[in-house]
Amino acid sequence: MGVDVASGRSSIRAARWVALAALAGTSFGSACNAPARQADFDSIDPSERSAAAAQAASERDRDAVPDLIVMLDSSDPASRMVAIAALERITGERLGYSATDDRVERNAAVRRWVKYANDNGYLGADREKATVAPVPSRTGDGEG
Repeated sequence: MGVDVASGRSSIRAARWVALAALAGTSFGSACNAPARQADFDSIDPSERSAAAAQAASERDRDAVPDLIVMLDSSDPASRMVAIAALERITGERLGYSATDDRVERNAAVRRWVKYANDNGYLGADREKATVAPVPSRTGDGEG
């Protein structure tokens, strides 16, 4: 089964933006009676954090990069997918991050994002540094 690489990329890109729009609670030309979600990275509601990520992506908001990096470590796969899509839109990079990788691989990619953000001025002196929680080793022996 062959896949046309050019059309495959455009359909993946389109699917990402549809997912971002859906998670942000927007619609494509249809009226919606659901209450508006707040776009808030600090909310306990994952849909509000995803709305904030989608808004940051649409505005290409460089100041949102630290919050998006924190979202990469979310326990919610949808939040991680929205966060990496937003980071890619803002920075043009993925840095090997995949929202579906296991925790150890995601953690390594998040560390690359923290370094990238520090090296490229996304984390200013007035902003908290994004951090990553330690992850147990693959061997399970506690040594990492």
